Amino acid sequence: MEESATSPSSGGVFQNLRKTKLLVMRGVGLLASIVLLFVIFRKLEPGALLETLRQAKWRWVALSTGIFGVHIIFASYRWHLMLRLSRATIHPTATLRAVSLGHFFNTFLFGAAGGDLVKSMIYARWYQLPLTEVLAMAPLDRFFGLMGALIFGFSMLGIGFLSGGFSAFDGSQLNVLMYWALGLVGVLVVGMWALRQWHGKGTSKFGLFLNHLRKGGALLWNQPKAAFKAAASATIVHLCLSLVMLFNLKAVSLASFSWWNVLWIFPVISMVSGIPVSIGGAGLREGTAMLLLGLYYIPSEDAVTASLLTLGVYFGWAFVGLVVWQREEGRQQRARALPGDMSVSIVIPTLNEGDQIERLTDQICLHAGDAEWILADGGSTDETLNIALKHSYKVVRSAPGRGIQMHEGAKVASGDLILFLHADTELESESLNAMKRAMNDRHAVAGGFWKRFDRTHWAMTGSRFRCLPRILLGRYVFADQGLFVRRSVLESIGGVPCVRLMEEFELCRKLRRKGRIVLADSTVTTSSRRFLQKGVFRTYWLMGRTMIRYWLGVSPDKLVKEYHGAVAKKE
Repeated sequence: MEESATSPSSGGVFQNLRKTKLLVMRGVGLLASIVLLFVIFRKLEPGALLETLRQAKWRWVALSTGIFGVHIIFASYRWHLMLRLSRATIHPTATLRAVSLGHFFNTFLFGAAGGDLVKSMIYARWYQLPLTEVLAMAPLDRFFGLMGALIFGFSMLGIGFLSGGFSAFDGSQLNVLMYWALGLVGVLVVGMWALRQWHGKGTSKFGLFLNHLRKGGALLWNQPKAAFKAAASATIVHLCLSLVMLFNLKAVSLASFSWWNVLWIFPVISMVSGIPVSIGGAGLREGTAMLLLGLYYIPSEDAVTASLLTLGVYFGWAFVGLVVWQREEGRQQRARALPGDMSVSIVIPTLNEGDQIERLTDQICLHAGDAEWILADGGSTDETLNIALKHSYKVVRSAPGRGIQMHEGAKVASGDLILFLHADTELESESLNAMKRAMNDRHAVAGGFWKRFDRTHWAMTGSRFRCLPRILLGRYVFADQGLFVRRSVLESIGGVPCVRLMEEFELCRKLRRKGRIVLADSTVTTSSRRFLQKGVFRTYWLMGRTMIRYWLGVSPDKLVKEYHGAVAKKE
């Protein structure tokens, strides 16, 4: 009997064919790189390349390597903006990991197209997202990449022209540059028009992909702020890539040249080396550098050596992407399966918050009506409890102290996720959905939101942007960011530590032993009343002093006495 096309053995054949095709593509790319480099090396004087490399200033190479890392951060931000259009964001570090591994595939799988495909497939599989929604954002991401190249390239062309960088060019060379620039602008304009005009139909995967692509483009059209951020980040990406090549050129070249005159060359080199012919652009980058940098009398061996150092930087960061991919693959496979629809319990510690409860209730009804509401009161003497009992709160009474109240409130929570929310913190309409998407990272155990203040002071500027380094470097979140945690993980560590101060630090210290603490793609608004009542600088000084003493090992019980004593003294 003949096997059907969908049989396991047939599927194995198709899988083997895909692997064979991938190996062939890699082999062809490697062969092309070898041939191109061989042709270029034959044009150089014997030994000139090694001599140039021997005299390299390695501090410039180290700087170029660091700048490439900055490029990955801004490329991640650009893709994060695109994913946000289809609500496919998980959390910023998930996007950063995906872009890092994407660089590995971009380098070894014939450029951006193959790399974006594999990156999107892995990202969608890890975080249980529809592939068509994720993949549809890749062309928009590359579209802004091209826009950034044009913005940066034209800016550098203008600076080069004003600084006399084209004074040695003849008319034919300038015409070639002009036609090349106009051609790129034409591609950009036609692409924008086509994306705006196209109305696709169909339920196939390709049809869904095109529909998601068009919807994303339409959303960007109506969100100029997001489009501006994407274009700005893309411009910074190309600035970083140009600086990588420029710093490597400074490392090996003794030739005298003006930075402003040659910066326009490097976006051209980047685009040419991105053509999917060779591995990592090897050969294409060196040939283009020889041709263009030679216009400024930079020796060929300097141009080729700088290009090879740049290739080494690309390969080095590709290796980092490979390590990130393998580590994250193992983590996601070892993590437990997630429930289909995660339920949420909101625990609100209160103490004399009668003036906040009505506003808080309206906010929760609007943005988290399906959640379980738990009010953990620490002995209020005002109308807090009376107001709470009029609404749908499950009231829990405990001794005062946020850690104690959070502990008692979490004990009666039944949701898969528990969100600890201050009474004076407001959620956004997408906050709960963003929290659930962040928890689609199966290695994540807890997290928080981006935070801004309702009223601000110049000394409080940047509070939102400090949330990310706090997660990346300290691996903790402040309680007023809205701290959420998997209930099963919280139970496994014995619940919230019963301390009256520094409860979020104690909790995060235990949680990060179990997994990752992340930042959901939503912003909460918290009250600045404490800062404005007690003084912004005094509050920051007191918080900083308390945190430092906590890190030095002072117990939370001793800190709470010092904290309240300092507050009473200042008042």
